[in-house]
Amino acid sequence: MEGSSMTNIRKLGGAGALALTIALVAVACSSNTGSSPSAASGGGFQGDALTGAGATFPDPIYEQWFKDFQQVEPSAKINYQAIGSGGGVEQFTAKTVDFGASDAPLQADEIKALPSPYVELPTVLGGVVIAYNVSGLNTGLKLDGTTAAKIFLGDIKTWNDPAIGALNPGVSLPSTPISVVHRSDESGTTFVYTSWLSSQSKDWDTKVGADKAVQWPTGTGGDGNDGVAAAIGQTDGSIGYLSFDFAVSANLGIADIKASDGSFITPSIDSISKAGGGLTFPIQPTTNILNSSATGAYPIATTTYLLLYKDVTDANKAQTIFDFVTWALTKGQATVQQLNYSPLPSDIATQGLTALSVGAGAPARVRRSRLIDRGFRGTTLVVGLGLIALLALMLVELTTGAWRTFDAFGLHFFVGTSWNPVSGREDFGALPFIFGSLVTSGVAIVIGVPVAVGLALLLNQVRGSIANPLTVFVDILAAIPSVVYGLWALFVLKPIFDSSVEPFLIATLGRVPLIGALFRGKAQGPDLFTAGVILAIMILPIVTAVSREVIAFVPRDLREAALALGATRYESVRLAVLPYARSGIVGASMLGLGRALGETIAVSLVVGNTPRIGWSLMQPGATIRDRRVRPGCALPPARASERRAHQWSFRGRGRHGRHRSEGRMSAGAGAVSLGPVRGIRHAKDVGFTIFLWMCAALALIPLTWIALYVVSKGIGALSWNFFTKVPAGPLNPQQGGIVQSFIGTGLIVGIATLIAVPLGVLSGIYLAEYGRGRTASAIRLVAYVLLSTPSIVAGAFIWALVVVALGNFSALAGGLSLVVLMWPIVAIASEAVLRLVPQELREGALALGLPRWKAIVRVVMPTAGAGLLTAVMLAVARALGETAPILLTALGNDYINTDIRAPTDAVPLRVYDYARTPVEALHSIAWGGALVLLAAVLFLAISARILSTRQQKRIA
Repeated sequence: MEGSSMTNIRKLGGAGALALTIALVAVACSSNTGSSPSAASGGGFQGDALTGAGATFPDPIYEQWFKDFQQVEPSAKINYQAIGSGGGVEQFTAKTVDFGASDAPLQADEIKALPSPYVELPTVLGGVVIAYNVSGLNTGLKLDGTTAAKIFLGDIKTWNDPAIGALNPGVSLPSTPISVVHRSDESGTTFVYTSWLSSQSKDWDTKVGADKAVQWPTGTGGDGNDGVAAAIGQTDGSIGYLSFDFAVSANLGIADIKASDGSFITPSIDSISKAGGGLTFPIQPTTNILNSSATGAYPIATTTYLLLYKDVTDANKAQTIFDFVTWALTKGQATVQQLNYSPLPSDIATQGLTALSVGAGAPARVRRSRLIDRGFRGTTLVVGLGLIALLALMLVELTTGAWRTFDAFGLHFFVGTSWNPVSGREDFGALPFIFGSLVTSGVAIVIGVPVAVGLALLLNQVRGSIANPLTVFVDILAAIPSVVYGLWALFVLKPIFDSSVEPFLIATLGRVPLIGALFRGKAQGPDLFTAGVILAIMILPIVTAVSREVIAFVPRDLREAALALGATRYESVRLAVLPYARSGIVGASMLGLGRALGETIAVSLVVGNTPRIGWSLMQPGATIRDRRVRPGCALPPARASERRAHQWSFRGRGRHGRHRSEGRMSAGAGAVSLGPVRGIRHAKDVGFTIFLWMCAALALIPLTWIALYVVSKGIGALSWNFFTKVPAGPLNPQQGGIVQSFIGTGLIVGIATLIAVPLGVLSGIYLAEYGRGRTASAIRLVAYVLLSTPSIVAGAFIWALVVVALGNFSALAGGLSLVVLMWPIVAIASEAVLRLVPQELREGALALGLPRWKAIVRVVMPTAGAGLLTAVMLAVARALGETAPILLTALGNDYINTDIRAPTDAVPLRVYDYARTPVEALHSIAWGGALVLLAAVLFLAISARILSTRQQKRIA
């Protein structure tokens, strides 16, 4: 019941090479949006419509209610986004939504933080169940509170433990190890379940306690009810807790629970309804219906709540809220059982309605040219300084919120290994998350960079019909969205690793001295190794693309000089190409490291979200990028590696890029001979060629596999409804589509592109054409810092700066969050390609009397046009696939929206949401959305190639 992928996003920062892993701001779950009664019944999302966010537990019934209510009131559009109970409360408190939703009653500190009077209304009843996946044990498992507590404390480790056997006489229990799955986010479901465990076990209450997030003694974390359901379904021997409706949808085994009278109760609509008789109104912080004494009542029953403000000043919104809630508490109760919920007791619904009703010339030309030139230079400088201002604003905004954590925990936050968010027992140590981030990123660099550089060398060695298609293909694959990598890793890569790759590594490398400790453990479930591998695959295209461009600009006479001396292809690469291109290759590796350190969505799906430190890569872990913590937790940015990246990018070059080794090679020409190619030199050359082709295979096979798999899984979802309809309710999802996601993506990415591309190009012009001294160095360093900023941090920053300030999620906020990511990409790439333009072209243009700004606009930029277009393509493609910042700023929407001030959906956001649900029909739609994203990337790549080819012909 509670929290989903966003549930309580807290400010965190991580020490690490290029990552500005700072604070993740809390965003939570409660979302209701409906338009005013006067709004038009068709078309786009209206400006006065309702927006809500909150718990994931009631999301299916709320979604169905909104669709049904719209049949009654066609003008009403209510947009609810399931981001988690903790996030819903925070957004409700910040008044960024019109209503909130939570599975736990508001606590005293939360009530105190509310800015105005409120109403808290129960809507439906549900149950938290203990679900399991054990081969040969399909139904009939019985558990009591004491035994469940021991399992989740880690005291009971196998399924044939005598304590479990005593409760299940006659049942053949296997010796399979128990794999505990718990929520990794802050959730109402966790609050209900841990409250029940605390009532059943003194040991649990003393060691762990009850809260929306606790310090779990054992187990693997799952994000949201759907994440827990997926983890249990994929792991034999697993057990976890989640809401009844999600467990039924995922077809998991569900345990009977021992009641206070000694009987074992099967969770059902009827048994949960019987527990509802103990619900009282008005709702208090201590309200719950756990351990009902009613005969046949399910012990872990609960309810979910809508949070409404009494001082709604917009009459249209107030009327829509009143009409919908009145309908939901009356006619809406008739449909809840179809989605495995239980209706409210009639007296509670009546009391809720009562509470609702009280709430709701030549010298002149020269001077003018000089003025224009100075103005142009000043403009590029101001835009470049804007990067520094952006970083400064981010630091101020995030550091302000982070101070409370530093003040409370001090150095312990960096070196501590305990993470306990239970109220009154707070203990936050971020070392396991820093460790997990560094390990997964390290695995990615060790695997990905050698393969990528090998592929880049191959692309520059081969010619003609092979090189061109491969080059285009790599450019296309460079823009595969991270959410697509995550889907493929979850549904394809991880099962293969579990069944074959990891068992082989454990059986072989696990026995090798020194490195064996890295490969010990069990080959099942999420782990650091899988997360590192998927990151390695993700960074392959970008490291390959940048390295290829750097190697391509190694002077031809340098290569020919080496060959003239009798060097083999391998020796020419080692002695001439790599020394000249070394700094650029290191820069490409730093870009890859920045991408790895900052990735959120793909890693969170496979790493396990379990904070622990150990030697083995086969164990689950947690990373800073995917950790949801309380607002204010932050680590200071460490930027030494960005400085090194900048230094490496220009080390060994003269003013215009001439490398020292060029002079050395030229000086030696004619004086040194390497001798005939035979014997071991020939073997090395052949081996080098084989190595390059192996790198190509290792890089292109998984990337091609991902693309083809998306096509095969997504093509079946493409239909007229898919492109023209908004989502249908969960009872008939195949009748709906995601047209609002397509429109929203275009709106958000369009806003970002219109702002980021001009800013990025102007910044690059200043750095390449005017930038000298400390100012340029500072701008360049800041651009590298921003380049490595995790996308979720960019989203958190814009949430705090724009969403909270304006009091609303919006397409504009989503676009601005993407600007933070796109601006430094375009700036750094623009500088790189502009510096590669021969200096002779600039000097020739100036000699003809062109002012500096005209020489840049008319000569330099057209010459570098292909590289600039490639930079824009990469930036836009990254924006198309971003999920985390859109989740924090645009929120999502089930309706068509063309208003940049309103909550807006996006294809990556819809793909991520649908992929995490246990409903197969929605999985198909998710793959369809992923296919459309890939098609958009392909269109961008081909268009950029065509335009750049025409431009180069015109220049020639």
